[in-house]
Amino acid sequence: MKRSIRAFMIILCCFFLSGCWSSKEMSDLAFVTAVGISKDKDENKYKVSLQVVNPGSVAGGQQASVQDAPVTIMSSTAFNPFEASRHVTSKMSRNLYYAHTNLIVIDEELARTKGLYELFDFIERSDQLRETATIVIAKGTSAENVIKNLTPIDRIPAVYVNKMLKNAEDNGGQNIKVTVDGVLQKITSQGREPIINGISIQGSAEEGSMQESIQGSDPKGKLEASGIAIFREGKLIDWVKGYNVHGILWTTNKVKDIVEA
Repeated sequence: MKRSIRAFMIILCCFFLSGCWSSKEMSDLAFVTAVGISKDKDENKYKVSLQVVNPGSVAGGQQASVQDAPVTIMSSTAFNPFEASRHVTSKMSRNLYYAHTNLIVIDEELARTKGLYELFDFIERSDQLRETATIVIAKGTSAENVIKNLTPIDRIPAVYVNKMLKNAEDNGGQNIKVTVDGVLQKITSQGREPIINGISIQGSAEEGSMQESIQGSDPKGKLEASGIAIFREGKLIDWVKGYNVHGILWTTNKVKDIVEA
């Protein structure tokens, strides 16, 4: 009798074991490392650009090729960011995978005109975008240009930007690395507004997106941590840079190391 019950329990358990039903093959995935969101030429539409890793160009061993660009940029437009990101799938041979997305870039013009509330409603509702991802404002250029810009040393631009901001925050005292979760906490709290670091391109944005730019010793387009964006009622109203940033960071308890001139 006990053997029968044990056998029945084992068989019953088999119905509740999911196994690998939701597994995904690496060769079927397109790893998205950064997302850029900007206004389209049609004022009512958003343009979403995705920085997707080219596996062969960043793999170890003989597969890696410095001649190939480490990332590909795929873009699409729609009346909301979620729909725009979905449209990109029609241009891809692989399924978009956001688990490694660690950078979100918002266009300066978009931040000034439409603000953060609608954008972060999209980000918060997304079950794929990580709240630990770093968020920056594209200063003086488009969000697409920022994520298209190729970088030396760290081949994946999103990784480069994250390390650059962390280093600038720890050692310069004039920049700050802000996550999506940090901004969400501010815009959902009464009487609080976020501050977000800016990223600009020094040199030519067009040349900075070309592989030849990083094959020499002096890249033609360089990403740079550039100022702090100040917001009011969710919209960008001004930039603060240089030593004027120190006071803001003191009040938010973000100062780690400052070297005064």
